[in-house]
Amino acid sequence: MASQPSAPPTSRPIGAPPLAAWQRVCCIVLAAACAAMLGVGAWMTPSREGYGTHTQLGIPPCAWKWTTGTPCATCGMTTAVSHAAHAEFWASLKTQPFGFLVAL
Repeated sequence: MASQPSAPPTSRPIGAPPLAAWQRVCCIVLAAACAAMLGVGAWMTPSREGYGTHTQLGIPPCAWKWTTGTPCATCGMTTAVSHAAHAEFWASLKTQPFGFLVAL
């Protein structure tokens, strides 16, 4: 009894389908925003206090900290990003863990 030849294997695309044009534009905009954030972070000098680096951009000091004397939940974010942009990752993580994650 002769065996019949099997059907040729069907070709399947490998990996994910290519992105649509609007998705590519969104990725480019997101990458540019991340690069700009790290560029500004590298331009600034991280504050020694662990917060207040944003004042170098002309942004007023934290009203919560000024009113209560305690830092708010986002105090230190700009400082942490600036530390990360200077490749001071441990200082970034100690200053504000979420700011460190944002910088990654």
